[in-house]
Amino acid sequence: MWEVRVQHDGLKAYRVVRGATQQEAELKARLQVAAWNERWSNKEAALKSKMQKLQKSWNNEENKQTARTRTEELQGQMNALEVILADGLQRRPLQWQNLKDQTVFTTPCPLEPVAPSKPTEPDPSLFKAQLGFFDRVFKSRRSRKEAVAAAEFETEMTKWRSACAQADEAHRSSLLVHTTKMVEWAQAKKQHITEQDKQHAQIDALHEEYKAGEAPAVEYFFAEVLNHSAYPDSFPQGNTLSFNQTGGVLIVDLELPNHSAFPTVKEVKYIATRGEFQEVAVSDAWVKKAYDEALYQIALRTLHELYAADEAGVLKSIVFNGWVRSIDKATGVETHGCILSVQTSREEFLQINLGQVDPRACFRKLRGIASSKLIELTPVRPILTINREDHRFVPGYAVAETLDDRTNLAAMDWLDFENLIRELFEKEFSKNGGEVKIA
Repeated sequence: MWEVRVQHDGLKAYRVVRGATQQEAELKARLQVAAWNERWSNKEAALKSKMQKLQKSWNNEENKQTARTRTEELQGQMNALEVILADGLQRRPLQWQNLKDQTVFTTPCPLEPVAPSKPTEPDPSLFKAQLGFFDRVFKSRRSRKEAVAAAEFETEMTKWRSACAQADEAHRSSLLVHTTKMVEWAQAKKQHITEQDKQHAQIDALHEEYKAGEAPAVEYFFAEVLNHSAYPDSFPQGNTLSFNQTGGVLIVDLELPNHSAFPTVKEVKYIATRGEFQEVAVSDAWVKKAYDEALYQIALRTLHELYAADEAGVLKSIVFNGWVRSIDKATGVETHGCILSVQTSREEFLQINLGQVDPRACFRKLRGIASSKLIELTPVRPILTINREDHRFVPGYAVAETLDDRTNLAAMDWLDFENLIRELFEKEFSKNGGEVKIA
């Protein structure tokens, strides 16, 4: 009887195959191995199929979660447009103290270097001459060994003294570097405090001018109030203010978003059968409704923020003009028009419970001017406009075109230099509707 032992590592199978002859035993062994291999292949294929299905399931769930997350973000953006006014009512009014630079000097103080550890002083006992019988008998022999030991000890002592001296010198050098860094650090800290104190003094001076009703300080402060008002990133951030000290009237020209700044998608779905994401667009009706409501909320919120921040009561009345930049579809030319305007006195406005109003109805109650559908961007005449032809402004003229490589800016006439700077700034800001004048 012949025996052949066979095994399959994958299946963890083992068998002893027997046959009447060697050929029979080997044939049975080959057939057994072939059967095991086929079984293993089927098992691997089934496992691979199972893993692919599981991976697909995982991917589908991950993609579905991605779609849910994106939908939540879109819904959040849409919901934020509905609470523009409510959000403004919850925020604390900007105060003059908030305009002061309160940044802390964060540069760490340089650490004093630690004295380095010195090498261990050589132990004299380790350098004693090892004397044998003959060394004790023959004095000259003993003397030579003692001299050699003493020389070795002195050599080690010399190395130790040199290492100690080098460590001391390195420490002295690091202390000098540290002293220099400390001086620089102290100067930087002093400079930070000095500049901060200077900025605080400037704010305090402006605060006093604001309380006195001086136009530049009033305009500066309320421009900061509007600049600190948080809106969606897609909304423009621009305002121009003019204050009439005699009548206590503040005119505000505020840049408003056009409908392209509003969400265009409200939901994202994942279609597993096609393996792709599908966006669900917002309806035109929603855009029209949301746009009008948002702009009325912005107008009321702006009035609220300005009056709420006016601690000295310098504002007797506010004129709000909302301006929008857009492309005229008929001409393809960019337009910049005022689409709503309203004026209200302090007494009238503070009697309104903004938390309970319908923004459109409230705007109409304040006798605001606007078309029936703001999204159509129909221009209206502002109730009051900012006088951009102030007599204090000096007429400007072109200078840049007269310059060449030989021009010495340091020797340029001061008025020419002022106009050159005006031209440079005007090129930068004119694309956003800004004007630069010389006073």
